Amino acid sequence: MKTLILSILLCFSALITNANFPLERIVIIQNSGDGKSATTAYEVYSIEEEYKLLEHLKLKPKMQMLFIIDGKYYDILVVGKTNIYFKLIPKPKAHIV
Repeated sequence: MKTLILSILLCFSALITNANFPLERIVIIQNSGDGKSATTAYEVYSIEEEYKLLEHLKLKPKMQMLFIIDGKYYDILVVGKTNIYFKLIPKPKAHIV
């Protein structure tokens, strides 16, 4: 019984976590590139965004590597035999008017 309750709570917490991550941000990330190379990398503000996109696409990475190319930070996540590239970009500062 405890195992069943724990499983239900874990599923519920996963739904809440996903609900707090806006689908609009997933769309923006998907439109930023195709993730097939450093040149066409998905642009993200955080590692959390990388994993949220993969979760949305129902992909599970086996490995993660960080590279610096021309002074820019890239994460490469290995999914199966495929490398998915993410470019870590700074979050824009809010302008106070």
